[in-house]
Amino acid sequence: MTFPSSLSRRLRALAISFAALSLPFQLAAQADSGAWRYKFRPGDHLVYTETVHRSVDGSSIQYETEARFTSHVLIVGAIPTGLAVGTQRNRQSARLISYKKNGKDRLPQELPKFAERLSHVPNQWSETNWFSNDGTPQLPWAAVRESSSRVLLGVHEIESLPETAVKAGDEWRSLNPLGLRFNYVRSEALNGHPCHIAEAGDGSNRLRYWFCPEPGAPAPSPSGSPEVGLISKVELDAAYLSFAGRVHETVTLELNEVRHNESLSSWLGSRDTRLAVLRASLVTASIPVPQPELNSLLTSDDADVQLFALTILQHRKLPIPTEPTAKLSSSPDPRIQHALRAAETTADPPCPSPASSNQRLMQVSGATLRYMESEPFRGSTYILRVPVNYRREGQGHPLIVYLSGGPGLAIDGANGAEETISKTDYIVLYPNAGGEMWWTRNQVNKVRALITEAIPKLNIDRNRVYLVGFSNGGTGALYYATLWPEQFSAVAPLMGAAACIDELRPLAWKKLTNVPVLLIHGDKDSIIPSSCSEDAYRELRKYSPASELHILKGREHEIVLGNDDGLTLPFLQIHPRCTITPAAK
Repeated sequence: MTFPSSLSRRLRALAISFAALSLPFQLAAQADSGAWRYKFRPGDHLVYTETVHRSVDGSSIQYETEARFTSHVLIVGAIPTGLAVGTQRNRQSARLISYKKNGKDRLPQELPKFAERLSHVPNQWSETNWFSNDGTPQLPWAAVRESSSRVLLGVHEIESLPETAVKAGDEWRSLNPLGLRFNYVRSEALNGHPCHIAEAGDGSNRLRYWFCPEPGAPAPSPSGSPEVGLISKVELDAAYLSFAGRVHETVTLELNEVRHNESLSSWLGSRDTRLAVLRASLVTASIPVPQPELNSLLTSDDADVQLFALTILQHRKLPIPTEPTAKLSSSPDPRIQHALRAAETTADPPCPSPASSNQRLMQVSGATLRYMESEPFRGSTYILRVPVNYRREGQGHPLIVYLSGGPGLAIDGANGAEETISKTDYIVLYPNAGGEMWWTRNQVNKVRALITEAIPKLNIDRNRVYLVGFSNGGTGALYYATLWPEQFSAVAPLMGAAACIDELRPLAWKKLTNVPVLLIHGDKDSIIPSSCSEDAYRELRKYSPASELHILKGREHEIVLGNDDGLTLPFLQIHPRCTITPAAK
């Protein structure tokens, strides 16, 4: 049974646009006197309350959630171009407010499921950046945040300010990841203190912040000194379409307290703030974290803390004490085992990257928003996920190129895969189709350019370069594998439709002779029938005997990395291949 161009049209109908800023990170020029400026100093500590409210209105399901966080913004150190800042957001509560299915209240039945899902989500989240005094970010912004969302990556406690003095009605473009253009609305008293309101919107998203430049900003200060130059409030109102239905999100940040002259030791001693310091220290060598404190953190009961401390010691080439190392060697956390093994291996892998080690740059860990440099795609967005224990030299990391479904938004793939990927040593490259099908000529050329651009900059084990995708991304993954079979060690199309779309026939199946392919599909899939994967497997097994097909019983169009019955990562792990081709051709 085949599904020609009608299926292609159905998949295209799922696509929506994704606007993102296409500007490189750079320092702002010296501003005029009277311009808004932050006045932070190392040791400053800002405390905010963050509320994330989400409602989803689907064809059969409607639900509403709300989560609250305490956000700690720490000015951890000075650098030549500004300040290094660490942020840690700790979840205080999360609740499922309402849930209806086919018009019937299902809240009592869904509450235990919500609690179960929440138990697998970290309740602490951190990020870091470097800022000039006008709030210009000099490192990539985090894309995957404390709550799964397409727009939360645009909400920050430090926002780009106008380069020069402005008056009501003036506009400026910031480096906010949502690509919004701000304008100065008016001055307004907030809690009795003078502040400026800046607002940006694109029809679907409206972001507003209150910048308070004068002494006496609305926050208590234990030190008694006046607060000058900070954001006291942020509001985001956003709407977008997803597979679940129409999503409406509101996010608010409200400043509660400002503290001064706090020490790194006090921050490292608190669970509320230590991850922010450690993440910032990982990319800022000038932060003077005392070695005894790093040593003590190796015995923490928090695996994330242990991993950060271990990696910082390794990066700074500091001796690691014997007793904690012995305990770490029995840790059940695979990331710690990866870090320990890598420390013992100093030789380059047998298939080294074409780039020499001194060309590889420091990388911000986590999933961060990046911008392509290759023409004609300069400024196009993608997401790069780098493990905490990323190594610039020695044994390389495995790489997954991961194609998202539906409109092909990188943020959807990154949000969905993070829980699984965060436990691994993988680097993950998430291209962004921005509403197009992956097999259009523009996307084919862009993904090829992105792979060519990204791989030489990263310490990749060329034995282990994999291609994974789901739905529209699964279709693209199988198609790209036939275009560039020499590039990938193995391929995993999840719920793909490549064998059912007239535009992609006939695929060059013979080119996959040396490429193992894992096909996974649900037998109840009503969007892309499982017969599409079955048809692909019938062709593949003629050329690739290591390929596998898994039709999961009772499963619908829901199979992604991490929700795949644990099939994908083990399949990739057992199929390395020495591939030293420097770029897709």
